[in-house]
Amino acid sequence: MFTKKLARVLRALLVATVLAGCSSQQLRQSKIFFNRANAKFDQGDYDGAIADFDEAIRLTPKRAVLFYNRANVKYVKGAYDGAIADFDKAIELKPGYLEAYNNRGLVRDKKGSYDEAIADYDKALELKPDFAPAFFNRGSTRLRKEQYQDAIADYTRYILLKPNDAEAYRNRGNAFWYLRRYRRAITDYDKSIDLNPNDAKVFYNRGTAKLFTGDYKGAIADFDDTIQLDPDHADAFDNRGIAKQRTWNYDGAIADHNEAVRLNPEHAKAYYNRGCALYSKGDFENAVADYQQAIELRPDYPLAYATWAVALANKDMKAQVLEKLGKAIELDPKYKDWASRHKDFKSYWQDPEFKKLVKP
Repeated sequence: MFTKKLARVLRALLVATVLAGCSSQQLRQSKIFFNRANAKFDQGDYDGAIADFDEAIRLTPKRAVLFYNRANVKYVKGAYDGAIADFDKAIELKPGYLEAYNNRGLVRDKKGSYDEAIADYDKALELKPDFAPAFFNRGSTRLRKEQYQDAIADYTRYILLKPNDAEAYRNRGNAFWYLRRYRRAITDYDKSIDLNPNDAKVFYNRGTAKLFTGDYKGAIADFDDTIQLDPDHADAFDNRGIAKQRTWNYDGAIADHNEAVRLNPEHAKAYYNRGCALYSKGDFENAVADYQQAIELRPDYPLAYATWAVALANKDMKAQVLEKLGKAIELDPKYKDWASRHKDFKSYWQDPEFKKLVKP
């Protein structure tokens, strides 16, 4: 949204600076450094670009645009504190500098200073109420703050101004997804895909939404497309495996979980899900081995402990059942109610030790 257009913005600002200035020797020299900084930025030489902006600023230190452009390069380089200092200076020299407020908000967002970022976007919109980038950027910050309704409102305002931006539909869909409004999310993902059919992320997100709506075949198709666009997407293999389990294709599921683990050997969830598929096939020993591996990778994984307890219950291994279930409950007390209603624990419901363990 920002970095893709930065070189073009720098060029445009260069032209504006030259035309607005005078023909003094200092300005001519400043122009040379500015042009060279722009060329170095295009070549990815950010340190060189900054050095040339330094010289341009030394020659013409009152030009807000020079601080603004140096800040942009520092942002791309990841020098966030320096970028903020330069945006501050640009705003000091030009208090109504709309783009400086917007881009300072981007940097503050990167630093996790979300409230300050939103304040900058607010100021940008105060200066120009139809400034589309500020709506998009504020929506993105609000999404990270888990302010999903506010994020939806901002993306909606942005889409009214820029109706053909696939990323905006995807991000608004994500906000609906987090609100568990999966069908509404799918509508936005559909539009995003219409506008950009080469975005693996949106196929993946739509696939996960379809999983939650019970459209397992549709989810598998979306994960197929995700993998075609991004063959190393471990989560897409893992979730396609879940969808295949829901359609009783356990061999296909195991193959997908195998691939997820191959791509990411630290993928605790993939081990857990493969364990579930193996257990459904009656392979108790390998299922337990996968639950163990999932817990080794993620010791605070209550579902893995609880599911392991279910597997043990069907082997009538009471002591281990109580141990694993107890650990799940320790990590998340909701498993008390879950265990008291789970049919695989039915033979334990009247057991005094089990009753004590799951007592509310």
